[in-house]
Amino acid sequence: MAINIIEYITKNMGLKQQDIAKKLGVTTGQISKWKNGEYISADRKRELDKLAGLFSGNLDWTIISKTKENADAWFIYINWHSENHNRKIDDMGDFYIPRIFTCLSSLGAKIPDKAPPVHEMDNDNYEFTSFDSVISELLDSYATIVQWNDQVFENFVGDPGLIYDEDIRECVFEIEAHALDIAMRDINILDRSELLSIGIKEKVLDSYISKTKKEVNQSIKDFLKLMNRNGLPITQDYFLVINQNAHWLEDEMMLLPHRNHVLEYLSYADKNLLETQKYSIMLLESLNRKVDTLLSDENKKRFIDDPDTLMEDS
Repeated sequence: MAINIIEYITKNMGLKQQDIAKKLGVTTGQISKWKNGEYISADRKRELDKLAGLFSGNLDWTIISKTKENADAWFIYINWHSENHNRKIDDMGDFYIPRIFTCLSSLGAKIPDKAPPVHEMDNDNYEFTSFDSVISELLDSYATIVQWNDQVFENFVGDPGLIYDEDIRECVFEIEAHALDIAMRDINILDRSELLSIGIKEKVLDSYISKTKKEVNQSIKDFLKLMNRNGLPITQDYFLVINQNAHWLEDEMMLLPHRNHVLEYLSYADKNLLETQKYSIMLLESLNRKVDTLLSDENKKRFIDDPDTLMEDS
């Protein structure tokens, strides 16, 4: 959405650029520079937010929610949906909740003017709208992806002393920052029609999904290069977060506690080799069962006594 705050003030607050300049004690030329995209310091940003009558530092979120009361109602609405999932997001709601709406808005979604009252949604007679369904599915996927990231990257974001390279931590943060984007991709795969039903533009969605996959793949590649550079074992297929859907990730996480913990110390390459060996053993066992079924009792005895003779006879 990327709304220009100078344009917003001149259009909505009855102020001209020279009025803004006078109130902030800067030149009109500086106001023009800010309007054209020049960096605005945090202090100046707060002053501009105040002139704009904003209740949030996120201008896009302010435009969507319109009032602080409605923004608070949207927070309650989102957390109502997230209560049924294994991870609530109210602990970082100031960051994630506005991003959910600005992301949907940037894709063309039609966001209701007001948040549906939660007390009505608790009523058995309440009928979920398409927007309700998208939010619920999005939070479901998001919660799983965040939990997956927490699990596979726990050694890289906990104790800084465990990390040999700060760049590794930065790569992990980049991957984790895409959790919401990956969740959107997940819904696109599982229920694309639901996204389109709330007004999201198909071409814009395709571009967004493609960009997400490209950026996440690149971040993971950078992460693996740094792991190799530091001689750290690669114990996971980190691409699963972008190559598998959230339901698969959830099932995989449920199985992990029941697996042999010794395997967790193997590298990913060693695990793959072990799985190949298991598959070979499985094929041999299957072949033995087939041979056992096809051979007569007499031939079984001959095979045990002299396998080469039986093979020549056949």
